[in-house]
Amino acid sequence: RRSVSDPFGPSIVAERETRSASGTLPEVIAKHQATVSVSTNASQAGVLLSICSTKSRQYGCWCTGVSPGQAAATTAVSLQEYLAGCLVRRGLALLEDALNEPVKAALREKFPNDGDSAEAREYQKELAAYEAAKREEAKWEAAVRREGKRVAALEKAAKKVAKEKRCEEWAKVKGEKASLITLKESRPVVPNAPDAVWLLRARSMLGDKTKYHVKERGDWDTFTLVAVLRGFLEEVFVPYFGIDKRPDADLQAKLLLSYLTQLAEARTLRAHGIVPSDNETLVILFNIEAVLGTCSSCPADKLMADTLAAGKLAASTLLQEAQDLIEQARHAAAAAAAAGAAGAASLPAIMLQLSEEELNALVLYRAVHDFETRLEKEAGEFEYKDGTLGLGRRVLQWSPEDQALVRRQKRSFKDITAARQWLFHHTAREINGEQVLEKMGSVLEALSGIASRNKLPGAAVQDEAPRNSAAEEPEPTLAS
Repeated sequence: RRSVSDPFGPSIVAERETRSASGTLPEVIAKHQATVSVSTNASQAGVLLSICSTKSRQYGCWCTGVSPGQAAATTAVSLQEYLAGCLVRRGLALLEDALNEPVKAALREKFPNDGDSAEAREYQKELAAYEAAKREEAKWEAAVRREGKRVAALEKAAKKVAKEKRCEEWAKVKGEKASLITLKESRPVVPNAPDAVWLLRARSMLGDKTKYHVKERGDWDTFTLVAVLRGFLEEVFVPYFGIDKRPDADLQAKLLLSYLTQLAEARTLRAHGIVPSDNETLVILFNIEAVLGTCSSCPADKLMADTLAAGKLAASTLLQEAQDLIEQARHAAAAAAAAGAAGAASLPAIMLQLSEEELNALVLYRAVHDFETRLEKEAGEFEYKDGTLGLGRRVLQWSPEDQALVRRQKRSFKDITAARQWLFHHTAREINGEQVLEKMGSVLEALSGIASRNKLPGAAVQDEAPRNSAAEEPEPTLAS
């Protein structure tokens, strides 16, 4: 979908910010691309960030706070990056905010815990065992408190007895303390509270790596919502959202399935190194608007209908913003082409205001893909798993010094993984962009060349094509 040399697709406007000698953001913007200069005016309300031209080790940028009265800071990013890193993320957040409660409510209604299904009966059985264990635990806690107070009183009284009887009293206290310790060690075993039937059904639509991250109270990300909606579309959501009452119910259900499928594909590609093109961004935003519009047609709950309708309206506004930006960039490109080199040099950039979170997300969106490509080149293949970044069992064949070096990156691996989870799964955890980018730089510097110096004799040479990019294919021959 993207060539190795030009991962961001065709250019639109020949405009690029002049770079300072001290170093700037990693050079990921192609020479001839539309740029959106992101202006953070400190006079505006709220906490703002600026992108500073500061180089951190081998990898190089971070966000820093702007104090009131400071001059406004501006950076240049490609229009394509802004659309994918900001507007698409904003659209996915809209989708999640609008759909989380309706999806969960529909599942609760369809798969109640007190139903007649085998899962419901099993849930009731596990719930009864859990409640009985909790009652035993409460009795044990009360006994521990009661015995603790009694032993403390005996110890206090023993201090006041005559010397000739003190040894006998202290022996009694010692025995009572031993009994108290034994009682404390006999805490009843309490099983985990059983998961609701509807939650188990939702998890059945997900793989082993992701299903246990889906909780009853937490917000579900786009990946989870789309998987559940697709899995139970006909059984649960078509009747819940009132789609079956429409005259074109079959068509609307098929369209909704199509929108969800395209969203799932686009979300996965975006999270794994493929930057959507301008037109693909419009399709993503259109699909978000279409999903919310279809689901808000006539659901049973009035409050949820209003929530979905508000989400649909916000998605329409977002889609219009993207269309306006692309149209503006294309008109500017045509004007620049007509004016020649002089027109392109004087072409003004599009100025946009970003919040702290959006700027943080945009910078990390640029950084994560670059970091992954560089890390794979330096250390070989890796994967995100169990809240950290793993280099695989091949590390056990490396030198003891390099194994220790990898172990020292444990904290950085976890922080970088958490930042990626925040970026693509919209977790609630707050991310410090400056610290994450600095840790990316530290990891790349520490692991520089580690794979090449630990190659085993006779091992195949590793392909150094960027991660998740389309490698060059050889020309077909007669034999092939």
